[in-house]
Amino acid sequence: QRRLFDLYTQEQVLDIAKEDQEAAHFSKRAQIWQTMRRAVLDDRINARTTDEEWADFVAKTDKEGLLREQDLAEFRRRLQWDEEDEIAARKNLVLMADLQSQFDLKIAELGFAHKLDRRRFAQELEAEEAETRKQRERVVASLEADMEVAALERDLAALKQATRHAADAEDRVEEVRALEHKLDQARLQADDRRRQLLDDADLAHTLRRAEHDLEQRFRSEDARLDNTIVRERHELEAEVKLGQAKTQSAIDDLELESIRKEGELGIDFMRQLKSVKREDREESNKIDRTHMEEMARVNREDAYERQLAAQEAQEHSQKLETARREQEHAQELARQAAAQAAQEQAERMAQERLAMEQQFELDRIARMGELSTEALIALSPVERGHILAEVKRTEQFKDLSEDQILALASERNPELARVLVEKQELATEGKLKAAEAAMWEKLADERVKAQEALRAQMQAQMDAQAAHSADQNAQVERMAKEAAERQERISSAAMDNMADVAKTAAQRPDQSGTTVVYPPGGSAPSVGPMTTSPTPTGGGGAPSGGEVQVCPNCRVKSPVGEKFCNNCGHQFFDT
Repeated sequence: QRRLFDLYTQEQVLDIAKEDQEAAHFSKRAQIWQTMRRAVLDDRINARTTDEEWADFVAKTDKEGLLREQDLAEFRRRLQWDEEDEIAARKNLVLMADLQSQFDLKIAELGFAHKLDRRRFAQELEAEEAETRKQRERVVASLEADMEVAALERDLAALKQATRHAADAEDRVEEVRALEHKLDQARLQADDRRRQLLDDADLAHTLRRAEHDLEQRFRSEDARLDNTIVRERHELEAEVKLGQAKTQSAIDDLELESIRKEGELGIDFMRQLKSVKREDREESNKIDRTHMEEMARVNREDAYERQLAAQEAQEHSQKLETARREQEHAQELARQAAAQAAQEQAERMAQERLAMEQQFELDRIARMGELSTEALIALSPVERGHILAEVKRTEQFKDLSEDQILALASERNPELARVLVEKQELATEGKLKAAEAAMWEKLADERVKAQEALRAQMQAQMDAQAAHSADQNAQVERMAKEAAERQERISSAAMDNMADVAKTAAQRPDQSGTTVVYPPGGSAPSVGPMTTSPTPTGGGGAPSGGEVQVCPNCRVKSPVGEKFCNNCGHQFFDT
């Protein structure tokens, strides 16, 4: 008796075991994906899951390491999407887990179906083997019955021949009848068995061939009945041996036929197995294509959503850029307005400074007109003091005579003293009139020279005063320009701070930023200094050491002790 696995080679048995192992592997993978799907739905794993929690979850869920690293990485990457894509990511993860589960379950079902088909084929093969064995037993039994009938017929023929030659034929009549009765029964049994064999279509040809052989043997036996009993017995023995050989040959033929049928069944089984494998591969390819199409659809949806997000981000960026440009334009307008205001303020301050200087000069001239000559000499510079002293000395000459004036003038003018001496000499010589004419002419020339020198000195003083006024005007203009630049820097810094505040508010930072405090825009008291701490500041002002005072008009810092503001000329205190 042959078994199913006796027909398989060692390679086929290993392939079957490998397929069983793969089916169990994919079934376990499907269970793991279902567990991960339930974990995602229960929110046990999400985008906020840390690396340690993820590693612990994977170690507990996939203890045997059946899932691929790239599948786990893709699963984790989808979990780590942004919060705004959490809903879409959850749907995609659930769908991916379902597809993976369906794919693995389908592979497991196909593996189990292969196993059931192999068992069914094995059962059919065993049933066919049992049926073949039963047919072979029936054929052998029929042949044995035919041989028994032939032996009985030969015995009967031998008895008939013997009764013809023997004298005691009457004594053997009963024995002949008994043999005939047995022969009839054997023929009936052979006919029954022959009819049973004829019912089997697969063995009809074998039965007809056996009947033909038996008929030939019966005819040959009838032809040889006339021979002697000894010769007939030898022939009968040879015939029996020949029948046994033919029976063995028929049995061998049946065995070969059975083996051939078993081989055909094995080939059919292998063909069916290959067909099932081919169908499995087609089904697996179909599942893979479905999975790839689904993944492509999900990727297209993701790309579309990302494109929408990129468009929204671009629109938001354009809005921010427009707001920034509008803010820069507003800053530029504010800067220009601040610069214009600073320039107007500088011009106004220059005009006020010029008016103050003119008024101061007028007041000074008026007050100097009220002062005495001695006071003017004391308050005037050295050159102007000499001139005033000369004027004072000239005023002293108004009540003196000519000789007294010449005498006083000769004290400081050696040439005049020499002239007076000559005058005296001429007076003694009687030449006074001509000498006086020459002297007075010479005095007139010296007076003209003195007046020209005094005029040149006064012109030089006026030029010096004009240069001083020009320097003061240049200083006023420079201070006005510095004030305008300072005002522009303050305005630009304020606009930058406003831009930073707007940008910070747009980007929603935390609330721990730097607080910017601007100086008050209202006017301060017009008198008295404003004293601040000696902390150094970034703006233009006093040095870092010592206290400073702030002008209430232009807010410029000056060292404590300065009477006037260096920028606008404000008077801090009265003397």
